[in-house]
Amino acid sequence: MALTEASLQALEQEHAADPEGDDGMLVPFENAELDLEGEVVLQTSEGEEVRMEKKLAFLSPVVQLEFNAADPEAPIFLQKVSAVALHSVFDFCRFHVSPGRAIKERKQYNKQYIRDLDTARICELASAAHYLNIKPLIDLSCKALAREIEGKSPEEIRSTFDLPDDLTEEEKLAPIEFGLDDSRVRLLNSLYARKRSELEDAKRCAALPPMPRQDDQRDLDDLLGFIEGGEGAGGGGSAGSGAGAVPRTMSKKAAKKARAKARAKEKARSEREEAEEAGRAASAPQLELLDSQDDEVEAFAARLRLPAVDGRTKSQLLQARKRINAELSQLAARQVELQAELKDVAAALSAKA
Repeated sequence: MALTEASLQALEQEHAADPEGDDGMLVPFENAELDLEGEVVLQTSEGEEVRMEKKLAFLSPVVQLEFNAADPEAPIFLQKVSAVALHSVFDFCRFHVSPGRAIKERKQYNKQYIRDLDTARICELASAAHYLNIKPLIDLSCKALAREIEGKSPEEIRSTFDLPDDLTEEEKLAPIEFGLDDSRVRLLNSLYARKRSELEDAKRCAALPPMPRQDDQRDLDDLLGFIEGGEGAGGGGSAGSGAGAVPRTMSKKAAKKARAKARAKEKARSEREEAEEAGRAASAPQLELLDSQDDEVEAFAARLRLPAVDGRTKSQLLQARKRINAELSQLAARQVELQAELKDVAAALSAKA
């Protein structure tokens, strides 16, 4: 994957903003005791031997330390540097140690040098430069990688560098322990805490045993009866509560009796609702009377200059009054029901007479 255009533009702006900054100049190693003429043999991680000029190879402190003056042809093994990365590193060094290079020319070369590499090659180059301890190239490659990952989510960074997603959900949502003075970090930790709570709830729900499946055992006649108005047509062929919920297997006499029973049940339900409504209407004057009595009591207390009642006592009195009102409503409804029952008894006695 090549560097994005945004990363390259950011890198160009950085070079333009700091014209007097690090120009990537490399100074050849100078030591009177060492002969910089000739070549050294460098062995890459693949085992390939590469002959390199001493004036370039000695730019790396690692090569300086590993070089054996007594046996100059002995290969120096570079464990973490591939052949491709080695040539790329010393191409960079060869350009910058050439005399007569202007600062602007060096910066233009650095920009083009990074532009020609994809992300994987830049990572390999940064690793090789770090192993060889060539600081200007370390800075250049690391800045390019920093521009590449700037503003990306963890998932996008993993995709860019082909990194495995080996973190668990709990590890991804672990709280950030640094930068707590930053409000953004605190906000992110709050978000992580809420997501951790949701994850724990989901795990608890997944651990619960599954609900047993309840199969509907009703036959077609029962279902038709339920659709027509029945409330509980069971699988045994009994009639539903609606007047039309009568199984087809029932005789005409039994069906007529079931419909009559359903109509009686519906009538009783309607009378019960009317009784409750009448009870509420009957309790309304009593509630108004209690309100007027409350006003009178407060006026009387004011005339006697009694101390004011605190909020807790008032709350208790209000709760007691609500309970009394509810009991009065129930009594009024019961009174209406008793009156209806008395009418039914009187009607039955008159029918017998």
